[in-house]
Amino acid sequence: MLKKLFFLGIPLGILTALIGWATCGNLFNWIYQIDPTYIWLSPLEMNIPLIWGSSIISAMIMVFAFGVVKDKMSQKCRIARGLSFGLLIWLVAIVPTEMSAFLYTVTADEVILYHLILGLVMSVLQGIFISVLYDEALPLGCCSDNCKVAAPKAVSKPVVKTKVKASPKPKAKAKVQAKPVVKTKVKASPKPKAKAKAAQKKKK
Repeated sequence: MLKKLFFLGIPLGILTALIGWATCGNLFNWIYQIDPTYIWLSPLEMNIPLIWGSSIISAMIMVFAFGVVKDKMSQKCRIARGLSFGLLIWLVAIVPTEMSAFLYTVTADEVILYHLILGLVMSVLQGIFISVLYDEALPLGCCSDNCKVAAPKAVSKPVVKTKVKASPKPKAKAKVQAKPVVKTKVKASPKPKAKAKAAQKKKK
């Protein structure tokens, strides 16, 4: 983070100051000739080193802010993310400043409108500059579906294999032990002839 504050903030601050000098100081300096003009300092009265230093510090603050919010932004490519960040900076910083100037100062309406338009263009360009060079792992443009928010992947729950215990087999019916058969010898009754002989012997 600290490296990026210096390697991105210093070049961006210098570039911002140069664009401000080219636009407000040269191309569109006529806008500051609209009354009232007494509220503006002449170029000779301006503190140039302080202007450049404040431009660099402001750029470093923007780099720091981008590093804080970049992971919370939905865009998945650098240009779109930088565009969104620049619009956010314009809404948070430029618009409230110019509203205050409109409400509490005698600044000409044309100057306020010019600052709003220039601030929008500069904020978007600064945001894209920071985003493109800050996180090079992301794709640069949105040629395909890079900018769409990826749907969260469904987390598959681990399949817990539960061993189903086999129901115990019915125990084999206990074999019925056969009771031992006791053989009883039956005495045979004497034959009739034998009985008759025995009776004759007794008579004799």
